[in-house]
Amino acid sequence: MTIGGGNLYVGNENSYEFEVPDIDGIEPVTILESLALPGAVYVSNHNYRDPARLSVRAPLTSAIGYVGYSPDGEGYASVRGSAGSWTTTGELYVGHTGIGTFRVEGGGEVNSAGAFIGFGFYAPGQATVTGVGSRWTNVGAFVIGESSGKLYVDDHASLVSTGPLHVGGGGSYYSDRSAIHVRGGAQMMTGDAFLAGGRTDAYVQGADSLWIVNGAVSLGTRARATLFIERGGSLVSQGAVLGGQFAGEGRVTVSGEGSLWADFSAINIGFGGAGSLLVADRAWVTTLTLAIGARGSTRLKGDGTISAAVFLYGGRLRFEGTRNQFGTLNVGANSVMEFVGDAANAVSFDFSGMLNWDGVLTIRGYVPGVDSLRVGRADYGLSAGQLSQIYFAEYGAYAQIDAQGYVTPAGM
Repeated sequence: MTIGGGNLYVGNENSYEFEVPDIDGIEPVTILESLALPGAVYVSNHNYRDPARLSVRAPLTSAIGYVGYSPDGEGYASVRGSAGSWTTTGELYVGHTGIGTFRVEGGGEVNSAGAFIGFGFYAPGQATVTGVGSRWTNVGAFVIGESSGKLYVDDHASLVSTGPLHVGGGGSYYSDRSAIHVRGGAQMMTGDAFLAGGRTDAYVQGADSLWIVNGAVSLGTRARATLFIERGGSLVSQGAVLGGQFAGEGRVTVSGEGSLWADFSAINIGFGGAGSLLVADRAWVTTLTLAIGARGSTRLKGDGTISAAVFLYGGRLRFEGTRNQFGTLNVGANSVMEFVGDAANAVSFDFSGMLNWDGVLTIRGYVPGVDSLRVGRADYGLSAGQLSQIYFAEYGAYAQIDAQGYVTPAGM
């Protein structure tokens, strides 16, 4: 360890750049007493097989932090225990232009004004916040994977960032995936979330695991990005775009009992880029408006449920289960609804609002061995004129209302 010009150097990065005495850079450094620095902290070895190591177990304050600073360099830093904290008045970099690994554990606390994980090309970064009481608070942008970055918020830990979250911004084809994992009852809160693509994944997994987005989610703006809400995890947002640009593709899967995506604005799928939403196995998606464009699709499987006013603008809506409840369903011209079932598992969905059609709605799929395909109750304002605009492709028939008030193919 060397302190020079108000900076702390852990490792041997200073030997070729900072013009302070060289050190071996192999022995780990542990901060056991409070230390306040006006300059930066550099944690990185240059051309060494083993990374430089810094363990923070007392309050540390610096202007900027670098873990893995320069090409061919590698650094590892941890903030550990309830007495351990690291506050940067500026940015904290994990993988600046070298390899960086960062852990906040055992009740440790980190405060930063801007955070970057995997900042430079060919400079992967990985950060983990884990354990009860462990917390990372960031004021400003949180950027993951300009080259390749991974963030894990695990085991009842928390991460709060007031600014926008950017994941997979670089999208380098020479890097590993950029990813976020919120799991084990952990909680994360961010501003607007942009998952650009370039092999980008996000996971919210397990009961009580929660990601709150104080803004909108943009998924697959430039390449393919995927989001998984699984095994009782929850996402809360204020609007979403899946596949916003022509070259982009956004995919969301919400699966498992107790899994929930609660959106308080509108989810737009497949306008410009390609987008898809799968709701499966008793999971729920609730939003004010679900809009499915010409390059969009939504699939409900195994009692997956959507609660929304749904608008089909040439998109595709596919059913592989029952009790898929909607509010108002508004269907534009050239839209397609598909039903997949068998003699033992009839396919249906229920409405709690108006049915509005514009143009001819084509319904593909049928249930072999079942006398009628029940599409939905018509008690909520479906007119005779609208029945003539619903066409069952496999039955070669337009719609009728049966004695129970369900829409079925004519003649059945």
